[in-house]
Amino acid sequence: MEQIEQIETEIQGLKREKRFLEEEQRDADYYEELSEEIEHLNEKIRTRQQLVRTIVNNRNIQNTSQTQHTQPQGEIQELKQILLRLERKVDQLQGQVNQFHLG
Repeated sequence: MEQIEQIETEIQGLKREKRFLEEEQRDADYYEELSEEIEHLNEKIRTRQQLVRTIVNNRNIQNTSQTQHTQPQGEIQELKQILLRLERKVDQLQGQVNQFHLG
């Protein structure tokens, strides 16, 4: 009888360990998903930054070749706002990843 109780106690301990490992696995999957999303957003940011640089360079070339100097401030501001939103999203996701590591 004592042996059965010992085995049942061991079974309960194994079940707790299994639940813990399942939670760890879910957390790891979530972390991997966040990392992929962060990398995707970083790539979008790099692409948008390159686009802004290209547009600014093209506008500068046009401005120097024209007699009238007009500034494409509207387009540049819009692109800068998009970049800012993407950078905030990356910061937010990075914060979640950091919280995951701390928690």
